[in-house]
Amino acid sequence: MATEETRRRLLEAAERLFAKKGFNATTLRELTREASTNLAAVNYHFGSKEGLLVQVLDRGLRPINEERMELLRRARETYGDSPIPVRVLLHAFFAPAVRLLTSEHPGLPNILLRLNLEPHPEAQARVVEWLRPVAEAFAEALHESLPHLDRSQIMTRGVFMTGAFLYMLDQGRELLSALNGHDNAEDPGRLLDELVACCESAFLHAA
Repeated sequence: MATEETRRRLLEAAERLFAKKGFNATTLRELTREASTNLAAVNYHFGSKEGLLVQVLDRGLRPINEERMELLRRARETYGDSPIPVRVLLHAFFAPAVRLLTSEHPGLPNILLRLNLEPHPEAQARVVEWLRPVAEAFAEALHESLPHLDRSQIMTRGVFMTGAFLYMLDQGRELLSALNGHDNAEDPGRLLDELVACCESAFLHAA
């Protein structure tokens, strides 16, 4: 029990520090101090700081991808042989991430953004590995709904919408508050609706 508690503290400390300072700038000394443990615990549970980063990403992304696939399965059951509406597909893809990343793992979006500035091949390869089957499943469903777009167009627009999604989680709430002054500008549900509407337009627009 004590070892699991130590592992949990290290994961939570790493998420906070990697999000705030970045992976390279965060030292193992800072991590262990933040988690109230020692270097041996990092090596025991994760093997290295890089291994800790991979597990931070896995802890946040795996349940998101599992729920995405479950929502896609339910949508296929609901619509049967008919194409699934694009808005339904986009909502199924984004909703699990918006909910979990804004509540249980608020530091993860910034970590993902930082990976583009501070490349870590092992961590990035694992993210691609986890996301590939999900992206392929949703791309197939989108192609069924949008047969006028080829798969390369769908995947390219999917890359753009993922970038918009990460930016929304990192800056969207502050930006909406500054521009609109709405009381509910920080409501994740409202941000989700706006993101889905924007991405739906991008997919429905024929190249």
